Amino acid sequence: MNPYHIRLTEAGTISTRIREDVGTVMIVGSVAYNPQAVTPASDLDEVAIADFTQVDWQEFERNLGQPINPTCVKYARSGAINSFSVVWDTEHFEVGLHMWDLSALRNVVNPKVHNHVFRPDNFDRGFSSTADEETLFNLRGEKRSFYKNPQQVEGGTILDFYPLVEADGDIYVGIQLNNLLLDPCFLFYHGEAESLLNSWSVSLRTRLIATYGTSSEEVNLVNSLDPRLRAKLGPELERRLKTFF
Repeated sequence: MNPYHIRLTEAGTISTRIREDVGTVMIVGSVAYNPQAVTPASDLDEVAIADFTQVDWQEFERNLGQPINPTCVKYARSGAINSFSVVWDTEHFEVGLHMWDLSALRNVVNPKVHNHVFRPDNFDRGFSSTADEETLFNLRGEKRSFYKNPQQVEGGTILDFYPLVEADGDIYVGIQLNNLLLDPCFLFYHGEAESLLNSWSVSLRTRLIATYGTSSEEVNLVNSLDPRLRAKLGPELERRLKTFF
């Protein structure tokens, strides 16, 4: 089995385990948007969306078969955070299950306020999403670092998490919005998440037109990607991103 199919099989197994606990699971990253770019070193990333206040976290942990930081669960239940990641290693690759509350999805679809993510103490995965600063790119390809206002709390740090940032007349695109832009593979979705996921592109297109007018070779969504991601795009996805608005 090639690296892509190994990861696709694992993604399906995970989604089956947690299907009764969450409303949506989607594969993101290169496993979703360009299977030919998947190598033995590639990670597997999935996003699961649920109403955090309605999740039975003990049951979720049992079904997932992976430990979840109890302090993280406490902040998720209270609404102090609306995004966090459960990360583990299989024999061959890293798996990241990125949990979004419904409020986080609303903020990605209509980014008026930012999300909040939790970084546990001694978390050593080196994710940009949980760093104190994050470098984002605008649609001209210019990069800029944004401070994420880390707040020390019991058991870790709560940070701002930006779906996008408007600064000096430009739009800088964050990880969570990129997850939707880069052809996620939906394993299942329903409820409010379904309607939001069916409308996000209209909302973003309206915002980009209001800011830039129309896309061009100089101003487009391909430019808003980290160069390492740009290099992995297939030609059809690259074309659609360049002509998104």
